[in-house]
Amino acid sequence: MATPEILCDFSIKSASANEAVLLTFSVHNQTSQIQSVLTWQTPLEGFWSEMFIIKDENNQDVIYQGPLAKRGQPAKADYLNLAPQEKTMMSLVLSDAYALKKGRYQLTIAPNNLHLAQLCQAYTFPITFRVK
Repeated sequence: MATPEILCDFSIKSASANEAVLLTFSVHNQTSQIQSVLTWQTPLEGFWSEMFIIKDENNQDVIYQGPLAKRGQPAKADYLNLAPQEKTMMSLVLSDAYALKKGRYQLTIAPNNLHLAQLCQAYTFPITFRVK
C-alpha cells in the first residue's frame, strides 16, 4: 500500500467533567511538493459543521451543539498550503460543541463529511476517550 500524501493524526486528552476535553488534530505533508488542504469540515477551521459523531457508552449519539456554516464554492483562502514535510496542528475543545458528561465515548467522522474521511483515510477510527 502506498504511503498517503497527507497523514492525519487525532488525540483526545481525557479530562474531568468540569475541564475542557481537548481534541488535537494534525496534518502532515509527507511529500516533496506543496499540498493544498481544504480546511472546511476539519478541525483546522474550528467548529463550523458537525465533523464528528460522538457516541456515549450506551451507544447514544451526543448531539452536536455548535455553529453550522452554509457555503458556496471554496475560495483560495479556504485552503491551507503545506510545504514539503510540513506538519500543522490545531486543538479544539470538544465540550464547546458537545455536551459531555462523565463517561466513556467513541468519536468517528460524521458520515456526510466525505472531505475529512478522504483526507484522513489512513487513520483508524473510532477514537475512544473518557470524561472522568
